[in-house]
Amino acid sequence: MKRTLPLIGVIILILTSLSCRRDTQDPGFIPDVPVSLYVYPNDPLFFDLQLIGGWVYIEGGVRGILVYRSDFNEFIAYERACPSVPLEDCSRIEVQSDNFTAICPCDSTTYQIIDGLQISGPGGGLPLKRYQTSFDGNTLYIFN
Repeated sequence: MKRTLPLIGVIILILTSLSCRRDTQDPGFIPDVPVSLYVYPNDPLFFDLQLIGGWVYIEGGVRGILVYRSDFNEFIAYERACPSVPLEDCSRIEVQSDNFTAICPCDSTTYQIIDGLQISGPGGGLPLKRYQTSFDGNTLYIFN
């Protein structure tokens, strides 16, 4: 009995550590990377952000960031890595010509860019990963 207790303790410890470990290949696991970016919507480089419904791609995050102007004073920033296959080489959402939906080229899952929710496809119902934003009228700050 005395030998069994330490063995049971070791097994419990191993099982606990394995259950807490998040495999980076799991569907839906987008790695957390630091994001702290400033965007100036009035800069000619970001001309498309001057209008409500405008969007741009910027560098940052895991696979880039999609910035969408949803209102006069509100911007939404999404990670471009596809939620269902974030680490695949093809994993980079692309805004469609309707300017309201984005598609993952890996599995053809489509998303609304207004709220990041999945519309169709095999993406497992996972929404686009959203970053926090703050806008003071001149400067858009994107962060996590």
